[in-house]
Amino acid sequence: MSCGNFGRLKFAQELYEEAEPLFLEAFTIFSESLDESHPYINTALNDCINFYRTALAAGLPDIRLRSHPLGDAIRSRLWNHLRH
Repeated sequence: MSCGNFGRLKFAQELYEEAEPLFLEAFTIFSESLDESHPYINTALNDCINFYRTALAAGLPDIRLRSHPLGDAIRSRLWNHLRH
């Protein structure tokens, strides 16, 4: 099972703290090994965005999420969007 698929399983089980590193790992692997236009990269990025949107809406405190450049950027944009 791939990181992304395993992340989706943990996400569906609402095990957000277990899902997050799997989504980030999937994105990292794809972005480092595939051409930037490969559709897997967009899928992995969308998985990360959907994860953070749902986790934050479910009330998962930001402090329980990992510090990761991609995660930090997504959360920042989502928080800005939610405030407006």
